[in-house]
Amino acid sequence: MKILSTSLFLLTLSLSVYAQKLQQTATTKELYEKIVAAKKVQILDARGADEFAVNHLRGAVQAPVRDSVALNKVISTLDPNALTITYSIGPGRSVSLAKKLKEKGFAQVYYLPEGISGWVGAGYPVYSKAQKGEFTPEYFEKLLKNNEVVFVDFASRHCPGCLKLQPTIEELKNEFDGKVKVVSIELDENLDVIKTQNIKTLPTLRIYKHGQIAWEHRGRSTKEQLETEIKNNL
Repeated sequence: MKILSTSLFLLTLSLSVYAQKLQQTATTKELYEKIVAAKKVQILDARGADEFAVNHLRGAVQAPVRDSVALNKVISTLDPNALTITYSIGPGRSVSLAKKLKEKGFAQVYYLPEGISGWVGAGYPVYSKAQKGEFTPEYFEKLLKNNEVVFVDFASRHCPGCLKLQPTIEELKNEFDGKVKVVSIELDENLDVIKTQNIKTLPTLRIYKHGQIAWEHRGRSTKEQLETEIKNNL
């Protein structure tokens, strides 16, 4: 387990280092503005077919970074001189794709630093055919109003860090049953509340108290830290 954790850390570190070395870096807002202004833009979704089918940026083409045959076919149809933007659920696969494109001589390559969650959280449009989940903005506000303390896990079933956190979330539900409302909100089916709550990173963990954000953490956390923060807000 220690070896696996170390390997994962090194992989994450290497992607982060490469991301910092990309010639073009921009915020989600700046990339949206570039897309609107560009005469020609290539938006590449580095995720798998199942993820792409549920939702994607409008005008995006699937370029599955984990399927080299399919990916190379897509790359062969692209213009290496056109503005090219890659994205995935977070920066992992989109950075890998951006790296591959730069190696092939693409001149204007950017990646969405916060992934599709950051795009949705910023209020920009996506195509979605996912069925609407229960967490509409109205339902969410009612939830906050009817519960003094609410712990919310904003997540995605396609986010590795989110999946690893799920057992802890379930344990917290049982541990604080009757004291704290603990809920998980899935990105795909609840885009509107992701947007209204301005969620830009997955997982994002929040404690709401009396309807207001009392604590927030972006990324994975330990059960001990989460227990401490919840108890501090009781």
